[in-house]
Amino acid sequence: MEYLISAAMNGDFSYKFPLRGVPEYQRNINVMLNSLVSHIEKLSEEARQRERFLNNVINRVEVGIIVANSDGHVMYVNNAALKMLSVPVLKDIRQLPAELPDIVMKRSNARLGNDDIEVLTLSDMRRDLQLAEVESLEKLIRVLTHEIMNSLTPVCSIAESLSAGISDERLTEESDREEISHQMEVICSSSRSLMSFVKNFRQFTILPEPQMRVFYVKPFLERIVSLVRGLPNVGEVDVRLTIFPPDAMAYTDSDLLGQVILNILKNAIEAGAGIVTVEAEIREDESIEIKLTNDGTPVPEHIASQIFTPFFTTKPTGSGIGLSLSRRIITRLDGTLTLTTKPHTRFTIIL
Repeated sequence: MEYLISAAMNGDFSYKFPLRGVPEYQRNINVMLNSLVSHIEKLSEEARQRERFLNNVINRVEVGIIVANSDGHVMYVNNAALKMLSVPVLKDIRQLPAELPDIVMKRSNARLGNDDIEVLTLSDMRRDLQLAEVESLEKLIRVLTHEIMNSLTPVCSIAESLSAGISDERLTEESDREEISHQMEVICSSSRSLMSFVKNFRQFTILPEPQMRVFYVKPFLERIVSLVRGLPNVGEVDVRLTIFPPDAMAYTDSDLLGQVILNILKNAIEAGAGIVTVEAEIREDESIEIKLTNDGTPVPEHIASQIFTPFFTTKPTGSGIGLSLSRRIITRLDGTLTLTTKPHTRFTIIL
């Protein structure tokens, strides 16, 4: 019995009591002990399965969870918390920064057995704000496009009818007829242009469902860099590509991600960049981080916070849709797209 209890406490269930070569009374006892060992082993395995399942569930939630004992030693931390803190491991809660920008942290106390423990939950407000921003903009754009289309459709139709219905019987002067015809054509042309714009912009609210797949990052980014180098008026732009590890793989929609990266790189070239760096790295939490940096004309500090707002642009002929659409795509891919302006303009994608 002492051996059985000691082995069970150490998780060793390989021992079996002999059933041969022993007196019958002892054999009956050993049968019962073997049944007890098997039962304890089954209970232990079920407990381990439940623990693995619970850990898997906790690691899939987007809320960061940290559990520490009364000495501050971290007993458990999930992947979401490590990702928010940008650290590979967390051993002690005293490692936590004094300030956590854009992260809300809540503390609660509990008891686990005879120990007092502290449970910390972290919420990334950046992602929540981005999701709320995208949802509100989608609703606004749907209303705007609906109203604009309803207004432009009859205007265009009536203008075309008037332009076609002008006849000699109604107007005596040839110059009058030509002038009105010209004006109607202007109205038609303007209406068609506005309708085309609205139809194109409507695509902002209707993205295709992401087609997730696994692919190698290096050939994917090399293809995008080749497309950038083949653009007209690129000039002497030095595009540098770094990938770690070289055989890194990603699981996402490569077409949508490529659209975002290509748009950001085109913006960098239009900003007069001489050096553009594309860096991809697999982080400790197995997420992928892609940093797109350029030394072109920097985004002024006072407008950096508006750069992802639809219709907002610093270009004389820009529509202000590209970057807002890029952020919406990355949000749809369950990631984040952020901008830093110092020392150079850098867009960071984390998926």
